Amino acid sequence: MPNIQIGDQIIKFPNSGADANWAPAIVQFAEAVGTQLLLVGNPGDKTSRVDPLPSNGFPNWNIPNAQFTGTAVRKFIFSYAIMRKNQATPTPFSVAEQGVVEGIYNSATSSWEITHNFTGTRQPSGEAYHLFNMSGAQLRLSAVAIAEPTGGDYGTISWSAKTELVSNL
Repeated sequence: MPNIQIGDQIIKFPNSGADANWAPAIVQFAEAVGTQLLLVGNPGDKTSRVDPLPSNGFPNWNIPNAQFTGTAVRKFIFSYAIMRKNQATPTPFSVAEQGVVEGIYNSATSSWEITHNFTGTRQPSGEAYHLFNMSGAQLRLSAVAIAEPTGGDYGTISWSAKTELVSNL
């Protein structure tokens, strides 16, 4: 019997009609392929992208394509990096932040509950420069303005998201 490797699993696969009991190998094969396909991603996943920030300081900006429909997605993990800079004199200033926003859909209230953890530049008060919230299925970002942004370039957010789909339990 030949060995077939799928991921890190090796399956002894029958190769002729004379071999006994094909069923266990077929089941192992199907389960291994299914597991590997799940690693590819879910329909609700969002691939990596970079979006320009809309202005220097802004409230409740709808992050393009960052929508998570509660009827299809049970939870999401939104990973991001934000880079903003200015041309202040005598010392230019930058705000660099990377973090994760995690959301879980509460079907009892038909709303998203989110948490936000990050590392990076904070305001002198210790508060974050960037805050996230949900409006229905839409993830939104608010930003505190910084002095003298660089020539109309307000910075970027680079991000991607992984999702868990709703199960039929």
